[in-house]
Amino acid sequence: MTQITCRSCGRENSSQSRFCQYCGTSMLRPPIESSVNSETSPLGNAEATPSAGEQEETDNVYVPLPPGTRLRDRYVIQQQLGQGGFGRTYRAEDTGRFNEIIVLKELTPSVQGTYALKKAEELFQREAATLHRLEHPQIPRFWEIFTAQKRLFLVEDFAAGLTYQQVLEGYQQEGRTFNEMEVTQLFRDLLPVLSYLHGQGVIHRDISPDNIILRHKDGLPILIDLGGVKQVAMDVATEVAHQHRSAGASTGGTRLGKIGYAPDEQMRLGLVAPHSDLYALAVTALVLMTGQPPQQLQDPQSLEWLWQQQLSLSPNFANVLNKMLAPRPVDRYQSATEVIQALNTQIEPPPTQIMQPPPISGMPPTLLPTVTPVATPSAGFPPPSSTTPVPQLASFGDDQRKSNVKLWAIAGGLSVAIMGVLAFFGYIGSNQGVDPVVSTLESGSPTISESPDPSPSPSPSPTSTPSEPRQFQSVEIGELQAYSHKSSVFSLLVPDNWTSKDNSKTGEVIVLWTDPTRNGGLVADIFDVNYDPTQQELTKLLQDFLKNSFEKEPDFFLRDPKPQKDGSILLIWGYTAKATGNVDVKLLGNSFIERKGRRIAILSFIVPDQQFSELEKPLNRIINNYKINTTAKIP
Repeated sequence: MTQITCRSCGRENSSQSRFCQYCGTSMLRPPIESSVNSETSPLGNAEATPSAGEQEETDNVYVPLPPGTRLRDRYVIQQQLGQGGFGRTYRAEDTGRFNEIIVLKELTPSVQGTYALKKAEELFQREAATLHRLEHPQIPRFWEIFTAQKRLFLVEDFAAGLTYQQVLEGYQQEGRTFNEMEVTQLFRDLLPVLSYLHGQGVIHRDISPDNIILRHKDGLPILIDLGGVKQVAMDVATEVAHQHRSAGASTGGTRLGKIGYAPDEQMRLGLVAPHSDLYALAVTALVLMTGQPPQQLQDPQSLEWLWQQQLSLSPNFANVLNKMLAPRPVDRYQSATEVIQALNTQIEPPPTQIMQPPPISGMPPTLLPTVTPVATPSAGFPPPSSTTPVPQLASFGDDQRKSNVKLWAIAGGLSVAIMGVLAFFGYIGSNQGVDPVVSTLESGSPTISESPDPSPSPSPSPTSTPSEPRQFQSVEIGELQAYSHKSSVFSLLVPDNWTSKDNSKTGEVIVLWTDPTRNGGLVADIFDVNYDPTQQELTKLLQDFLKNSFEKEPDFFLRDPKPQKDGSILLIWGYTAKATGNVDVKLLGNSFIERKGRRIAILSFIVPDQQFSELEKPLNRIINNYKINTTAKIP
């Protein structure tokens, strides 16, 4: 049988196909709309013949823009990232905004010409209003639309990472696919995003492994390629077809969504609802776990899914997938929150039980303070008075008593970690002065700079004091060398002249380092909890712990939390210590804390305030090279 190549995805299709069976693109050459209105055109319903100039312009839009192309005297194209049935995607540099890397999406409707471009811009303005109000850390931020070189472009944030399709292909080269634990974690990270999106009245309509990016800096799934762009392209085709009164002038019948991923009613009738995205997410899960396209997992006649023949899943997760894939829309989960609740009906262990870590990917910098000695352990640490529930995770906090028990489980992990730090750095004094601000660079790496001294708080006697105070010595950071924990749970760069101590225990990895003078330190702590705490809960927990434990230290201060672009929360704190001769030494602690699924990772440093600027560069290198192994289990 004769095969023809899809101009969008490059795959072979039957010559009888009207649409690509892989991406849904029309296999007919897009028609050219004439600048002459069909109402007055002598051609009537026949397709108008474009002029030579129009033909040249139309042919040009089928050619990708080369690297170096400058648009609007601002955006400089670096490379083409991809091409689909409705447009191209470019990586570009925004010279008007500190040379940030952004994504340019070029809309290429299935019809071209002056009228089509004008209509596309008009329709896109409506879509832009919706896209612009979306503000979620796992959805690239939309910035603007503009026309240039007879083309229509959309500007949005760039998410550095690999698509889940690319990750799957990498796995397959190693002879594996995604496992149930990895896919469950994907659901837990992505369902709240869909809940937010649907709450804004937006249906993605095109979820697949190609449209989810595993972001490098924090391992979170990023939802890209919202259907708004594609819907505009299809609406333009419909408008132009109506304008020309010609069936041949449109890709009529094309429905938004990928064949195999979108449910039947979406492909046949164009009907979409939140459950449409949930259906596509379930198909995505099957593809990731089997490594096969949807067409090979479904009976073409009955539309019955046949994945059970290839996968052995836990009963609960299998039931969740089956309901998401129900043929009748009414039988599916109607919201992402319902799926979250269903996933959480899986075995819920006792509050104090440590769970095996869900697989995650490289976590961004997490830093936590290290403080002076404390006489009493965490026994006096009170549970938080309240929690701040997140709508997407409402099922986690319905029972206040249960929520407090869960918070206590987290408190136990944090207490062990912080008390280990205190015991190790007990001889160091406190820090009051410099308040560093950590900001996320374009690369996602934090950098630290000084800001004015905070006002000192009351300074009663410290809870405990070093037995033999020493004259202050400057912290020394030698050559940085790679370190990987024996469990492979994490790795980072550490100074070759610092001494390490592994305080790990069952269910928790804790490693501490001190410099030769024992006036500076670093601690990495990774542990799991048995539910999904919110950032607000974790932040308040750590704040309360620090206050209750160290507010009696001289000049203790704790700044308000600072949310970071990478999703972590920064806590800045410090106090003043006494050295020989009654000399005050200010110490500075920086802390970032972040949750990934049910795993919490913390990385902390403490250094003398007066040395902060000179130590900033090596500290940044240490922080930026902190990596969490996505598959390693905590011993």
